[in-house]
Amino acid sequence: MMRKSFTLIEIMIVVVIMGIMASFSVPVFSKTFNRARARDAILNLNAIHTTNVLFRVRNGANLTGANNIGAINTALNLNIIANGSTYVCNTGTTCVATGTGFTATATLGTSLSPGSNPNCVGADCP
Repeated sequence: MMRKSFTLIEIMIVVVIMGIMASFSVPVFSKTFNRARARDAILNLNAIHTTNVLFRVRNGANLTGANNIGAINTALNLNIIANGSTYVCNTGTTCVATGTGFTATATLGTSLSPGSNPNCVGADCP
């Protein structure tokens, strides 16, 4: 009785073809992963910006001196996970997210002078 099996050459050809296919898919996967991180950073900057608007209304000035995501989370009462990106809000007018292959910036509004909150009616407004 004759057994039918694969030869060593056939198996090696299949392995080479699989290696070639993997070499094409890894860079595409890496680009997709970096784009997802950039989109996540943009969404986080949007949350930081929105919360900073509330911070400005309450305190009369934008958040400054937040050198990392921990300081931003504490000051604005957020729970943002850095997810491989670096977040900085130093200047009072911009917050910047930097990651692999991207830099995203959120430009904040101007500071309000104390007592000039347009959304507040009454004597005890910030």
